[in-house]
Amino acid sequence: PVLLWSAQRQPDPTRNHENSGSGHRAIPEDSARQRQAVAEVTGVSGSLPEAASHLQAINAPMSKSSVVNSPSLQREPTIRVGCAGWAIPGNDAARFPEVGSRLQRYAKIFNAVEINSSFYRNHLPTTYRRWSGVVPEAFRFSVKFPRTITHQAKLENCGELLKEFLAGVDELGARLGCLLLQLPPRLAWEPTRVIPFFEQLRHLHEGAVACEPRHASWFRAEASRVLSMHHIARVAADPALSARAGVPAGDRQLE
Repeated sequence: PVLLWSAQRQPDPTRNHENSGSGHRAIPEDSARQRQAVAEVTGVSGSLPEAASHLQAINAPMSKSSVVNSPSLQREPTIRVGCAGWAIPGNDAARFPEVGSRLQRYAKIFNAVEINSSFYRNHLPTTYRRWSGVVPEAFRFSVKFPRTITHQAKLENCGELLKEFLAGVDELGARLGCLLLQLPPRLAWEPTRVIPFFEQLRHLHEGAVACEPRHASWFRAEASRVLSMHHIARVAADPALSARAGVPAGDRQLE
């Protein structure tokens, strides 16, 4: 899958993050559809590495005078394109630098990645710290919540699991882009279950969060209002369960 997200600004670990962060859009692994989706977001027709190179150019730091003289550019969000994981297929290896670890080589082309392995197991804080230390300053990680929280506990009575997960993720520091809460397809919208979890999450973590529900009951106005109240974005995924599921919702600061 491909990860697409834009953000007005990135979380600062020294500030309250209620109005900053990023969401993401997941796209199935299909070459033609990937190219179409990337073209829609970036304006570039071509491979993902080609689009990433274009993004590096448009997101490069501008001179102070150019920003001052162009107010519209000050509001331009950073666009991030990445994949779920940083494995480099053999057929595409030549497109990446030869020197460095796979993550270092990947981060020379893309400016974001989803850590999907966190869904299956918690990583040590030292592992997150090491990953953060080998990527460029502007690179961002999206980290998926573990299945022990989303699929086994189903968001209930998981305070200790949350603390353990966040203790590791926090070691990414300023390079943490957002947390991805991907819910199981059978987990319906239940305010008595969801709201206490969101409140507990927000008590422990102020950074950006994107929720990817996969049950039709989540795509109603009530659920969107609750997401917005807790400053959580709703993912736009493709293929979408419905027309509403195909567009972002919740906290529109994160898109």
